[in-house]
Amino acid sequence: AKLANSPRNKRRAFRNYTPGEHDVMVCTYSKSGTNWAMQIVTQIAAYGEAEFEHIHDIVPWAEAQALPYIVSLDEPTYELAATGLRAVKTHLESDYVPYNERTKYITVIRNPRDVIVSAWHFTRNLMPMIKGLSLDDFIEMHLAGHTIFGIWAHHTAGYWRWRDRPNVLILFYEDMRRDLEDTVRKFATHMGVSLTDEQTARVVEKSSFSYMQQIDHRFAPDIPGLARNIGKPVMMRAGTSGAGKGELTPDQITRIDQTIVRQFREIGSDFPYAEKYMAN
Repeated sequence: AKLANSPRNKRRAFRNYTPGEHDVMVCTYSKSGTNWAMQIVTQIAAYGEAEFEHIHDIVPWAEAQALPYIVSLDEPTYELAATGLRAVKTHLESDYVPYNERTKYITVIRNPRDVIVSAWHFTRNLMPMIKGLSLDDFIEMHLAGHTIFGIWAHHTAGYWRWRDRPNVLILFYEDMRRDLEDTVRKFATHMGVSLTDEQTARVVEKSSFSYMQQIDHRFAPDIPGLARNIGKPVMMRAGTSGAGKGELTPDQITRIDQTIVRQFREIGSDFPYAEKYMAN
């Protein structure tokens, strides 16, 4: 598989490529607002005027370079934007992402309950052969890291260790949803881009859930048998917070929380999981 979750393949993703000052690395765990963050970065880079047939015509995806529809890391797509900046997508853990002080890094952390539920819906639509997989079985698979994107706690802990670096911005998905304009301003400040009020409003509009739903097909994977123009699988399915709590049983929530707390403890991470996600 082109996206096989093996250390060897992860190490190959950025082989012979050093991120530069034109790169804004969107480093997110899958189903954690990746497309949303890419859209915000891409629109800010173009002062709200970015247009594209498909996001991966202009945004490289490091670990999926073998896929024919994804633009190469070496293609200077940053030259297309007025600011000379571009987003680069990766779902890789921080251990596999090259760090450069001149490069900007952004990661979005989302409640893993919502991540799991979103990933379950997405995977069942993407791979009909596992359409019958129960949510309970998927939870066990996900917590064990038997997915192409690895263990959520390990991914989160890696970027959490970077949080004090001045070129790293860590945001929580739930906070982004509460105030999109503030989110856009934080992204722009981090990117070193000064937006007018009109430009900010344009970026906010183009980064809204309603707008992105209209162009969902421009973010969908180009997989044989799945045409972009039919928008399957749906990338912007709900875009909500707390959906996991609504679809998960109390026992499933407890199992997720206890497993993740143990995983953080085992790797010695101080990420405040209980405070952030178990307080309510």
